[in-house]
Amino acid sequence: MADYVAGVGWLVLMFYIMLFCQHRICEAYFVPALNVLMDQMGASQNKWLKRLGNPGVAGATFMALGANGPELFTNLFALYAGSDGGIGVVIGSEIFNILIIIGASICATKVLPLQLEKVPFVRDVLFYTFSIVLLLWAIKDQKVVMYEACVMLAAGGLYWACVYFTDDVAAKMGIVAPEATGDVETSPKSAKVHGVAVEVEELYHSRMADGHARTSVAMHMDAQNVGIMAVADEGPATKPKKGTRTSVGFAVGDGLLGDNFLRYKDLDEVAVMGEGVLELTFTKGLFEKVTLKVKVTGGAAERDLLLKHLEENSLAEGNTWYHKYDPTPKAAVQGFKHHWSHSPSILGKLHAVGEVIVDLMLTSTMFWCDVKDVKKEGRWPLCFCMSMLWLAVFSFSMVQVMNHITLNIPALSSMLLGVTIGAIGTSLPNAIGSVLMAGQGKSAAAIGNAFGSNVQNVFLAMAGPWIIYLSTSGDPDVGMAPPASGQSVGEGVNWMVGTLVLVVVFAMLPPMFAFTKVSGYIMISVYIFYLSWTVYEFEFM
Repeated sequence: MADYVAGVGWLVLMFYIMLFCQHRICEAYFVPALNVLMDQMGASQNKWLKRLGNPGVAGATFMALGANGPELFTNLFALYAGSDGGIGVVIGSEIFNILIIIGASICATKVLPLQLEKVPFVRDVLFYTFSIVLLLWAIKDQKVVMYEACVMLAAGGLYWACVYFTDDVAAKMGIVAPEATGDVETSPKSAKVHGVAVEVEELYHSRMADGHARTSVAMHMDAQNVGIMAVADEGPATKPKKGTRTSVGFAVGDGLLGDNFLRYKDLDEVAVMGEGVLELTFTKGLFEKVTLKVKVTGGAAERDLLLKHLEENSLAEGNTWYHKYDPTPKAAVQGFKHHWSHSPSILGKLHAVGEVIVDLMLTSTMFWCDVKDVKKEGRWPLCFCMSMLWLAVFSFSMVQVMNHITLNIPALSSMLLGVTIGAIGTSLPNAIGSVLMAGQGKSAAAIGNAFGSNVQNVFLAMAGPWIIYLSTSGDPDVGMAPPASGQSVGEGVNWMVGTLVLVVVFAMLPPMFAFTKVSGYIMISVYIFYLSWTVYEFEFM
């Protein structure tokens, strides 16, 4: 009984590392550092470097590091620990991304059938098929040797090149107009909040490739008696009804947090970043968050006016925390005090405790290179390296915890933990982000992220650790022999094939290159069956 209790304790710690530690370092430091890199590339005078700043290109290249970092490091340290939990996490994430992220995005979208972007979809399906073929080739003899891993990593480079030149090839083939292949402007949305001229950029709290969702859509916002409404340049403003309550919230584009209206009661935090920049974080529930990065173009006086208007409305509605951004541990403690005192539920208070522990660790070691402080944006390479270091520490810890769980609860093997709990934990933030995007009519982008992440998972999160391990361990190969009981790596890859075929079949059914809501429900149901069958295999076969 004592062993079982200890095993449950280690299991709770595993969830904490996945949902708080790994996600937090990626969301708060890793992805912002990559965003600065993307911005610098996008502002380059060199047209080839400028294209690397295009969100579509950067999303499948630089941002893939942020999206797949936890899987990569978990697989790497699992190899040195002699555990198959790492490869289990990667395979489980592949299946979760295809069935849950795509299925949930379909179910959450506002417009059905969900139309796919044909060129990126065909490209990513072909490359995902290619990645699975290479993986089957590499493990056909139940082991992976150096040249096989190198071929797979080189294929990842080919994918990067293909993403880079996709628009050019499509234009040559007459699929898209040549002008569509030019360097896309990635300036934020222009808007007016409470009569103050601003530029609004939307930041998702996830590791997805589109986490830095810049857009060139021009918008106008004006304070009206129901709040602050946003309309595109070509659309007239919607007139509010007379007699309604003033300043309820404001909308940006097609709405955020799955709604057409951002309400002040959901405004959790306003951080003054400096240089006329504010970050407004809206929260629904524990994990559903989105941040508006608001750049006040009129300077400090206009910024203070905006803050005044926000405080007048939001403080009457909720418990918004207003503060200057501070990258030091002092801010972590202040944030904990605020969220603890304003969280009525036990779960909310536990969430606050979980956040402050990891925030204290990160802020105490990364305050000097935190690129969210605009004065430190030039230190993005150092922020990137420190993020990689912390991600490695958390991934190593998770592998050790998985081993302790198996020792205390033998029924939970490392492979079973990897393909089920590990995969869900590492991919859940991206799934939440995808649902948010779907609620705003961006389901096609969320689906593209799922496929792009899966391609890079095979080429980077599998092949990369194999190469490092074979180069340093002295072992001639990485063994892929099937376990005595339960799911083998080969069977997991077969599930990858089956889920890919399922998605392609649904996409090819009338209407072509579109998904209906029924297909989304079926995908989610298939994943539930997959989980049930996997547990049955490990426990009863």
